[in-house]
Amino acid sequence: MFLGGGNVSKSYGGGAGSRIIGGVPNPNGRKGGEAHQEITNGLLKAANGTNAFGESVEDYGYSVKTEYYISNINGYKSKRFGDIGIYPSVPENNKKVYIFQVGRATVAGSPVAREIRAMRDIESKGNLVFFIPYNQ
Repeated sequence: MFLGGGNVSKSYGGGAGSRIIGGVPNPNGRKGGEAHQEITNGLLKAANGTNAFGESVEDYGYSVKTEYYISNINGYKSKRFGDIGIYPSVPENNKKVYIFQVGRATVAGSPVAREIRAMRDIESKGNLVFFIPYNQ
């Protein structure tokens, strides 16, 4: 794919999720906390830029969107939102949707349970998911 390098992981290791007792877990909602937003904004900038050859995702027939909506059938949840979605500008059967999911990782670097569930739901629709931890 067009975006290369960086700390991108496709592994689904185990890990316990965390719970916050009392208070609001994240007052920013789906946008995530400050560290999450910083990485998402960097990915968005890279996705909307050009590579070393001066090519953009648009040159390959793709568009970029934040909070990319995915509806699920028989998933952990009925819908999901990928942090960054790179999708075909004109829907085609042979082109994949690339989802960049920014989230919390365990000490070992694997996504926590809630991130694994989200990635499985997103992948169940045929999308390719790339996980980027914000706490590593």
